[in-house]
Amino acid sequence: TTGEQVTGEQATGEQGIELPSNMSYGDLGKDVAIKVDDIEISREDFDYFYGIVRKQAAADQGEEALTTPLPNGQGTMEEYLKHVVEEKLILQALMKRDLPEVEVTDEEINKAYEDIVKSQGKDKIEEYFKKVDITEADYKNVLAQSLYEENYRNAYVEKHPGDEKEAQAMWIAQREKLKEYKASHILVSTEEQAQDIIKQLADGADFAALAKEHSKDPGTAANGGELGYQRSEVFVDEFKDAIEHLEVGKISEPVKTKFGYHVIKVDDIRDDFDAWKDRLMQELAMQGFQAHMMQMFQKSTIVLSNDNK
Repeated sequence: TTGEQVTGEQATGEQGIELPSNMSYGDLGKDVAIKVDDIEISREDFDYFYGIVRKQAAADQGEEALTTPLPNGQGTMEEYLKHVVEEKLILQALMKRDLPEVEVTDEEINKAYEDIVKSQGKDKIEEYFKKVDITEADYKNVLAQSLYEENYRNAYVEKHPGDEKEAQAMWIAQREKLKEYKASHILVSTEEQAQDIIKQLADGADFAALAKEHSKDPGTAANGGELGYQRSEVFVDEFKDAIEHLEVGKISEPVKTKFGYHVIKVDDIRDDFDAWKDRLMQELAMQGFQAHMMQMFQKSTIVLSNDNK
């Protein structure tokens, strides 16, 4: 995205806040709302999408909220929403020029809409349309914008994947932090109960069976106490310290936390680059995408219609 380049805070001429150096207000005539280099964004498109966004905000927050000044000199909600729509239309114009082959099909739009209807219910969707005063076509047009942006991002990342050597360097620098532990635990109320669990395990009892019978952790008991692969930092300090010092396959002594007493077993430790390669390369690809969007924006000359103020 453009980060903070084109937000309500920065693109509000009335508030005396300077626009970025590549943006200005100007007379574009009655039919043009924004000009991005030689690309003209019509007044009709701007007014249409702004009208939908404004209706959504009014239905959600009330009409009065739209004209109430926002904190920190950001103007009103109406002004902010105008700049949100400007930013979206500017970015989409840049995307279409950059990768003209990217599109969103009616089939994709209809499928996404049907999935939303299935998820939320047809009655709820129709109630929302009535509340906001928009049509199914309006909703699908906004949905098409989001799908297009997703398709563009995917196409760009496919053309510019993350670099494996850079991903490996990231992994080396963060290796200890990225180490993942596959652990299971049994949570009980007292240390005596925990010691009894440990004794049963030493006598050959099955960890998962004991977890299902005795653990008071509702999130994991039914799964035999399994926590899956997690970085140690996601756990409370006492639990974190215990799993970092446990050997694979070993059972901990009772570990006291604010939740009670835990008996912990580490089933596996994932500490290799291959486990993180795809995720780190995806992260690098997304960083590259964000930098590309920023660069496209900064290199363009953008004129906002005086009528947008």
